[in-house]
Amino acid sequence: MTGRYVFLLAALAAAHKVVVEVVCQSRCPDCQRTVLGPLREVLEDPSMAEYIDLRFYPWGNAYFATQQCGGAPYASTKRQCWYDYCHVKSPPEDCYTGAVVSQHLEPERTVDRRVGCGIHLQASWHKHWPYVECMYNATRTLDKANQKEVGTVSLLRMAELTISAETCATAHGFDSNAIETCASGKEGDTVQDRFAKATPKHPGTPTLVINGRQVVMDYDHPPVPNLYSEICQAAAHKPASCVSRAMIDLNGKHWRKASKRRATKMDRKRKHHQVKAEQV
Repeated sequence: MTGRYVFLLAALAAAHKVVVEVVCQSRCPDCQRTVLGPLREVLEDPSMAEYIDLRFYPWGNAYFATQQCGGAPYASTKRQCWYDYCHVKSPPEDCYTGAVVSQHLEPERTVDRRVGCGIHLQASWHKHWPYVECMYNATRTLDKANQKEVGTVSLLRMAELTISAETCATAHGFDSNAIETCASGKEGDTVQDRFAKATPKHPGTPTLVINGRQVVMDYDHPPVPNLYSEICQAAAHKPASCVSRAMIDLNGKHWRKASKRRATKMDRKRKHHQVKAEQV
């Protein structure tokens, strides 16, 4: 009875999970802000994490060079062409054999490949997420430190990148040698191909899909997505934080209304005194 009860609880919990899909690339500033901001906040909230099934795609806006669509330098039109050409039931032979073209050059491909290997080696997002977060934080730090070199391959010096990857792996329970072996060999090629095929067609990065519905993003003026709101709306069983955050939002809404009423009242008083002053 105990085993059956545990199984039923596990099945019930799985049925209530919200599938959160995230398409990102390590050197995209908006991805860095999303991963290290609202996504981290939600995933580190125990009451929310219990109901989330995270699927992180570190392929981002990359594509394989093909004869049909072209290769480097990166172009969004080539990327869209590659998706249309290759994300089909029977893709042409050259879809996953050419050079990988990353939007932010070779250093991004190197980081994304290591992130992919980390996810591959620790399938549970609860185990691989701290490593992913650490890698994004390290990449952002290196980007800022070398911002004068934007647009060059040397932006992330490979020695610094290797040290960061080893540090993140060791700090979060990974075998750094296993990640390096994966990233530098055929295992990494297999992982990379898997993410390339699994990543859904998307307008840009970051792309967030919650229970199959894509979160609307303005890529010209990217807002910080309100993931609490999006996930709480999608959740069949509301996590505790959904209730508490709703109360905060509600109180904030009431406070804003009250502030607006006070401002309107003060504005009327100012106009009244101004009229009286003009009459005098």
